[in-house]
Amino acid sequence: MIAVGLQIAELLQLAGGDCHLCILPLFHIGGLAMTLATMHQGGENVIVDRFDPRLVWKLIAKEQGTFFTAFPPILASILDVQEKDPDSFAGTSLRSVCGMDSPETLARFFRLNPQAAFYSLYGQTEAMPVSGCNYQQKSGSIGPPAILTRVAILDDLDREVAPGTPGEICVRSPAVFRGYWNRLEETASTFRNGWHHTGDLGRCDEEGYLWYAGRKPEKELIKPGGENVYPAEVEQVILGHGAIEEVCVVGVPDPEWGDAVQAVCVLREGMTLSAGDLIDFVAAKIARYKKPK
Repeated sequence: MIAVGLQIAELLQLAGGDCHLCILPLFHIGGLAMTLATMHQGGENVIVDRFDPRLVWKLIAKEQGTFFTAFPPILASILDVQEKDPDSFAGTSLRSVCGMDSPETLARFFRLNPQAAFYSLYGQTEAMPVSGCNYQQKSGSIGPPAILTRVAILDDLDREVAPGTPGEICVRSPAVFRGYWNRLEETASTFRNGWHHTGDLGRCDEEGYLWYAGRKPEKELIKPGGENVYPAEVEQVILGHGAIEEVCVVGVPDPEWGDAVQAVCVLREGMTLSAGDLIDFVAAKIARYKKPK
């Protein structure tokens, strides 16, 4: 975690005068990493107990906030507030935002905040950060590898592929985790041949910039609002309901959250069940953001 903080601080060019507005939960690697990075540089952290787009702007003004991290739809909702009263935010101290978002949202961000930069960051709980850069350096890229980080794009036989060829993004770095708790086989598979295998697909261009290309089929994730939802976990919970014979959980596009969880279910013969009751059943068993929409 010390390495995570130092690498983030270098990537975002943080200094002692920075003020981080922490609007992500501290159980999320994004919230924790940015908070530690700011501490390492002697900066200020302002931690909110619940996200509120109006509160974000109030705290930036009050605390002279310089940056925050956002995942869809956080930034869009903050910009909605700013857009309604743009004169109130003139001369803001905001220097940068980091995370990921759509080109449309980023165009709004730059129009309303010409003094600020947006940093595209790529990482995961197991390896944070992997890469990143100022979005305007190379739009659409997830940047070159972070400091002290080596990235290789490997094929299914763990052979490095040529620039421009897609493969699995694999990482060596002091900011890579040590292993999965009590899951020795999964840990060994993830670290095979001395590389952390992210389960993500990507390519590396001739200049060393990475381009994300989705998840490997066996590592498929649904990401509503930047959180991780494994379809198999949701399917297991749904199958625990006595009325369900079969289920398949998939991710579908969502205009607000990026992804939404959708469950396609087959009822047992003679059973009836409403979608709402099944959604409530799932929400009572696992984190609510994992329930089907």
